[in-house]
Amino acid sequence: MIHIIPNAYNISLEQNEALISITIPNETNGSIFPNSHSHSQGIVGILSKPTIKPRVHKTEKSSLALILHGRGGHKNYIYHRQLAEALAAEGFYSFRFDFRDCGDSQNGLSETGKGRSIEQDLEDIDVVSKALENETDKTLRGLIDDSHKALRLELIVGHSRGSMAMFQFMIQNQNNQSYQNLKLVNCASRFNARKILSLFQPSSKNLTLTHYRFGKYVTSTLPFSEIIGLSQQNLARVSELPPTVQVLSVYGELDDVVPSEDALCFQEHLGFERHKLIIIPEADHNFIGVKMVQEGQDISNLGKYGLKNGKINYNPVVVEEIIKWLNGSNA
Repeated sequence: MIHIIPNAYNISLEQNEALISITIPNETNGSIFPNSHSHSQGIVGILSKPTIKPRVHKTEKSSLALILHGRGGHKNYIYHRQLAEALAAEGFYSFRFDFRDCGDSQNGLSETGKGRSIEQDLEDIDVVSKALENETDKTLRGLIDDSHKALRLELIVGHSRGSMAMFQFMIQNQNNQSYQNLKLVNCASRFNARKILSLFQPSSKNLTLTHYRFGKYVTSTLPFSEIIGLSQQNLARVSELPPTVQVLSVYGELDDVVPSEDALCFQEHLGFERHKLIIIPEADHNFIGVKMVQEGQDISNLGKYGLKNGKINYNPVVVEEIIKWLNGSNA
């Protein structure tokens, strides 16, 4: 069930956007908003509506895109807001949301002390996709402005851990006829998941993660069991995906989180016919430059890039490449 919820934390919304929550079936975790903001629960995200005539899926329903964040991310992380705006200009509805235990969504496995799991992320993607494709939901029908009054998933864009979840969701649903022609965008996912373990020591008792939660940034404990769960993901199974599923992979040339060979592994397992790989020069894992712009340095030629924390922001390039690929891929 979908609910339009009050904007408790003054999240910036465009005129074509609505802040909504999606109820998780059989969940009893309580309010997503603490204290006085006890008005909703579930998976929280922003539904963006097209700013031109809606793109029509081959099922004669309006096209929907899901935007998935990575570890420590949230619905408005890095390129997410800008991508939603660009997709709206292409006729897409899009939903960028917070996984459970992240952003403004309700608690999940974090309450058990075990940390998040990819399995929980897959449940969230499943709940969200089914809710947004539910033609009988009155709230959703009220949010859809066009005559079709129904959405059909056409595109998923994931970043890092979000991409891992995206691929596992597709592997899990590879025989679902509704998903045979989905378009996937992988931004900086790991392929060799076991290498994650080399970044952490099992003896570490105080692994921490700073992330956005309920209107502010907080530091939370990151259980080693969560790292182990990530390391057990088998991404080699992407080769099992239907050949009609098209994939774009985007990586930063100077990514210091995911090794460059992981991008090549996706290329090898997916094949050149349905996979395109783009490497953005000078960009890191979050598509930000690695060098500080020096005081007095001429930045007049930055154009669309701009700066983020004193470094060149390449996220507009990510969005541009996604839209370019989307328009060039088979509709």
